Amino acid sequence: MKARWGRLAAGCLVMAMIGFIYGWSVFSAPLVEEFGWAPSALSFTFTLLMWAFCGGGIVGGRLVRRMGARPVIWLAAAMTLAAFASTALLARADAPWLLYLTYGILGGGGVGIGYTAAMGAVMAWFPDRAGLASGMMLLCYCLSTMVLSSAAAWLFGAVGWRPAFALLGVGTSAVVAAAAAFLSPPAAGDVVRGGAEGTGAPGGKAADPAPGAADAAEAPGAAAAASAPGAAPSPAGATTAAMLRTPAFWAYATWMVIVSCIGLAVIGSANQLAVAAGAAPAAAVAAVGALALCNGLGRLAMGVVFDALGTATCTLATSAVLAASVGLLAGAIVAGSVPVAFAGMVLAGLGAGGISVIGSSFTATAFGETHYAENLAVLNLALIPAALAGPLALSVPLTAGAGYLPGLAALAAAAALAAGVSLALRRLLRNS
Repeated sequence: MKARWGRLAAGCLVMAMIGFIYGWSVFSAPLVEEFGWAPSALSFTFTLLMWAFCGGGIVGGRLVRRMGARPVIWLAAAMTLAAFASTALLARADAPWLLYLTYGILGGGGVGIGYTAAMGAVMAWFPDRAGLASGMMLLCYCLSTMVLSSAAAWLFGAVGWRPAFALLGVGTSAVVAAAAAFLSPPAAGDVVRGGAEGTGAPGGKAADPAPGAADAAEAPGAAAAASAPGAAPSPAGATTAAMLRTPAFWAYATWMVIVSCIGLAVIGSANQLAVAAGAAPAAAVAAVGALALCNGLGRLAMGVVFDALGTATCTLATSAVLAASVGLLAGAIVAGSVPVAFAGMVLAGLGAGGISVIGSSFTATAFGETHYAENLAVLNLALIPAALAGPLALSVPLTAGAGYLPGLAALAAAAALAAGVSLALRRLLRNS
């Protein structure tokens, strides 16, 4: 039993090192200063980074099935080193496309591969604490941006950005590779459950049912885990094809797209929303910092709540929190109240932070551990439309001269729709 906590620590370390994906605004600063690139060039790098992350997740999930988690994470470490080193060596003012290939596609793909492999290796040890395990890993993934960004900013000033990129690549990949040595899924006979209910919550709370139960026979890993001494029955090891045939998956994916649109819209415009409410530049930065901090804390908190209450209740609660955040931000702009805007940012961070934890935990409890990495990667494809549609909800009316209120009204309507989808999801899970 104690071994799984060491594996969780190793998984958290991997996630902390690959969390640089969200520190692009800091990592890109010296490139802007040296090359004078337009904001559109840099924003496209981040877009490619996110798309490559999703694609890398799919590749990583498939590779884990063939090779196991450890060599796949080593591959991710090598790609991370190559991304930083090639950016330092090749980036030049007249060829921003080189940055798209190195940092964007190579770096984002490496993070996606490492993310799914590490999550899959650790989550198989925590069927009884899926929310807690994923919450801790995703907390490290989120908060690492602050640590790595600070280290990067210091290195840029101390040695210049090109040597700094090389050093960051070496350090990050070395830690990831070392931590991977401690990551592997449970072997036959390993005791992986700490609670009486296995896939449920502690204290006898029932977990979400397994919509992919019909595919249990083709999941040898699930059968081995279920036969472990003291283990309760595991959810079926549903293949990705089986998962895609379940209404519960599509209901959850729909909910995830909607709420991700809300979260990404607010996160992407947080500074401007605070200013629109009357905040001075320093206060706006503080509000953005509060949002980022609560985004990380929301991941851990939602993990604990998920283990106690399950998918349906968590999705409904997250919809309500995001609706409240949008309402507060709209009220703050109308009233010109910085404290109200600050409260809206806090709720937005808490709500947005919980989304990824619910998704990773739902995938584990509903579809099992055998195909977890690949299934999670498929679910994360919901980020692609959300990353496009969410920011547009606020930027389009703003560009038209209508301000932020019409966009916030659209986000409030989306939150209401998300609540309706979560109620439908509850019925589907109960009937499975």
